[in-house]
Amino acid sequence: MVTKNNFSFKRKSILRLKSEIQELFDNAERVDYVDFKILYYPKNVASSGNFQVFISVPKKRLNKATDRNLVKRRIKESIRLNSKDLKLLCINNKISLFYGVIWNRDYICEYKIIEQNIVLSLQDIYNKIYEKTQNP
Repeated sequence: MVTKNNFSFKRKSILRLKSEIQELFDNAERVDYVDFKILYYPKNVASSGNFQVFISVPKKRLNKATDRNLVKRRIKESIRLNSKDLKLLCINNKISLFYGVIWNRDYICEYKIIEQNIVLSLQDIYNKIYEKTQNP
């Protein structure tokens, strides 16, 4: 009997509403990494917190749709596997976190390189949010 792991990237975890994406771009803190830019905006909410992701791979950078989709899948997979601690922090402190990734290269990177950069960015954001929650 095969057991299904609950590691899926839920549909509600993807930032889709135009108003929320605009809020992310208006209020977010920006951090530049080698292959992409990271935008994040933590917002205190009364209900339980959540973690939503926005991924953008511009057509200007990668012309072929198959290449853009490959990069998006790699980014999404690395976020899915490495964002557990950040999600728990958001839920426990009732913070709604909008997290955006904008691809910044004209070529496709290996998954390991993308994952390393995503892990670094998630750790940085975790540390900043943790400090804010400990020192209000």
